[in-house]
Amino acid sequence: MSICDPELCEQGLHILHNFLTADGLKYQVFEDCRDVFLKSLELLYQGDSAHCKQKFREYLTGRVLAKGESADNSLKKFFKALLQKFSEEQQPLFASSNVSDALALLST
Repeated sequence: MSICDPELCEQGLHILHNFLTADGLKYQVFEDCRDVFLKSLELLYQGDSAHCKQKFREYLTGRVLAKGESADNSLKKFFKALLQKFSEEQQPLFASSNVSDALALLST
């Protein structure tokens, strides 16, 4: 939910990233947070915080889609599945979001 709060979204994304990339935790976290994160995306894109939407896009393009040694394929797969589900369950919301192109980028 912190990704929807303008005062907390940057810190929330940083903390979330740490959990999603921690070797000992990430696969359990992927399973445990998928539904909650999907609901958070719905709230984010139903809301009016352009700042939080932009920070989430920057997170996707800067951290999730990273190239080279810092690339984490399991993180990409997690977000690809999450955005795919978001696009299926909330098609109009996803289509009008600033991350609608990220699904194609995650597929490459």
